Amino acid sequence: MIEDGALRGRKLLVIPNSSVTVTSRKAVEAIREWVQSGGTVVGFGPGCLAYTVEPDRQVRATPGMAGLSAYGQKNRMVSAEVVEKKLKAARDGSTPAFVDQRLGKGRAVLYMPPADPDHDVTFTQQAIPILAAEADRAQVRRFCRADADYQANLLYCGRDRKSGKHLFVADLTRCVRNGLPDAIFWTERTFNFSFDPSLTGDAELVGITDSFERCEGGNAEFDAAAHTLVVRFRLPGSLALTFGKGRSGLAMARHPLLIWSKDELILRPASGWGQKQTQEPIRVGADGSLQPADARIISLVHGARRRAEFGRGPTFRLSLARPGALVVHVNSVARGVPQGPPAGATLVISLDGKQALCRDLPDKDGKDYSSDDEYDQDFAIDVPAGEHEVRVDNQGEDWFSVDHYVFRGLR
Repeated sequence: MIEDGALRGRKLLVIPNSSVTVTSRKAVEAIREWVQSGGTVVGFGPGCLAYTVEPDRQVRATPGMAGLSAYGQKNRMVSAEVVEKKLKAARDGSTPAFVDQRLGKGRAVLYMPPADPDHDVTFTQQAIPILAAEADRAQVRRFCRADADYQANLLYCGRDRKSGKHLFVADLTRCVRNGLPDAIFWTERTFNFSFDPSLTGDAELVGITDSFERCEGGNAEFDAAAHTLVVRFRLPGSLALTFGKGRSGLAMARHPLLIWSKDELILRPASGWGQKQTQEPIRVGADGSLQPADARIISLVHGARRRAEFGRGPTFRLSLARPGALVVHVNSVARGVPQGPPAGATLVISLDGKQALCRDLPDKDGKDYSSDDEYDQDFAIDVPAGEHEVRVDNQGEDWFSVDHYVFRGLR
């Protein structure tokens, strides 16, 4: 798109790099020419535009945003010690370090942390107001805005070619994890959306939520089964959307916790420190449903230390159409009491009341992080066709965390 002139008439280009960005020589030169004419490019992380595909198809290292930024340029390179110091300051929550380079009439800005760092959301949260400030500095015209705290995002998608309606998409997600979808939507709050006065006529906003309550400024239709919110309104104007108490993720049926992958049903537990597992058996249906629908399946399976408080692991009732299996994907194991010896855990899977698998899971890394991929390992038992009850438990001292359960043979 950049090669074809997509930057024409634009003021700000954001490259939300999370690791390494590769682009073509023609695109790099188009960006350079656009910046020199007054555009602003904002990149994230030392890997942003770090490699360029040349006309002869050779890939060449081009640090410093393909030479647009002072970082990485010969004789102007920021030392590794300075970069690490700036990255540490960013991780500590202070203002993120960046290199701001004038280039002709425009600017090339490189923020040191990547846009989506592993195990640290601090900079990801900081990046939204940073980009808003860069947009203001570049005098970008914003057609719509969410609340000033940036906890919801609103995107203008232009006009529908047939109806002429102005189209908007609202992101109402409070939290989403890596891996399988496990979104948590905003609840018990109101968002106020405003629109540029130049926009006039019919408009439509679409969002996904599980907790919509009421709308002011338009007519809202909420499909609770599909979790889809559609709001129709007139511009100029504004909207206030209120979200009440959300139902549990499992009450939302297949999305976001239950996902079919070919003939396997994958169940992603909710994060749940401080919550108790449902102790009664949970029926997993061939249609991807759970009974009871509000069952709590928590990622932490506690051992002796917390079992009385949070309960044992889940018990699943299965009706298999063919011989199948239950797979437990273990992520990490608790370190235990800091002053004591490493505690670890013991995974036990029982089939119809008889032990089918027992594995000691000693602590490996001396940490208590449930999502650190300390094990990142599947443990499975075969399950014959027909009606069966499978229990996942922990006979060790402290918790182990489960990324997901996989059921095979349900259909």
